[in-house]
Amino acid sequence: MKQILATCLMAGLLSGSALADIYIFNTTNDRFTYEMTLPNGDTKTGEIEAERGYGPAQSDFSSGGQKTHFKVFQEDGSLLAEETATDYRTFIICDKSGTMKMERASWYQDNGQTHKRVIEFFNATDKPLTFDLIDEKEVRKGLTLQPGERQTYEAKNGFNGSSGYHDLKFADGYRSNKEAAAGYFVILHTDTRYPGQIKVTNSGHVTPPRGKSD
Repeated sequence: MKQILATCLMAGLLSGSALADIYIFNTTNDRFTYEMTLPNGDTKTGEIEAERGYGPAQSDFSSGGQKTHFKVFQEDGSLLAEETATDYRTFIICDKSGTMKMERASWYQDNGQTHKRVIEFFNATDKPLTFDLIDEKEVRKGLTLQPGERQTYEAKNGFNGSSGYHDLKFADGYRSNKEAAAGYFVILHTDTRYPGQIKVTNSGHVTPPRGKSD
């Protein structure tokens, strides 16, 4: 049931993506604001919500155009990042060794592109994570991600055929069954509702949609 629910939630996000063009996942406890330049030269501002203990906070905004120029500011008004991105692009805000960063992450559109059979993991916790990555044909043991680190692994032999789900078994013995999906940017995070467990969130496609590029 958990797997079906996760799949339905992701499908709902992807099918509803026409309502917004840029997605930002905030994995920190800080609030940010954005300032976007509209096609007519005017500007629009908004807030990027902080993570509230349940996992990355998703904020999105519509650009009204194919290319969006925007800035993200920290609470003290200082500039965190300045980007020009095409629609359906996702970004992640994270803390890397005490420094706030915003990075390009994934894509929220599926328009028939051939998806790479890889999984990109991002450690959104404040501790190193060591886990085994398990698929139908092998167990890759002792993979480690530092806080704020991202790594890409092949995902050719996942469970459930084309879905390509993988199991993760963490160093403390906790096992996440068939939640990390092939072709996705996967955020590993904590959730105060599940003490001691690492939660797995599939957050957009690794492969750009057809006709899209950075």
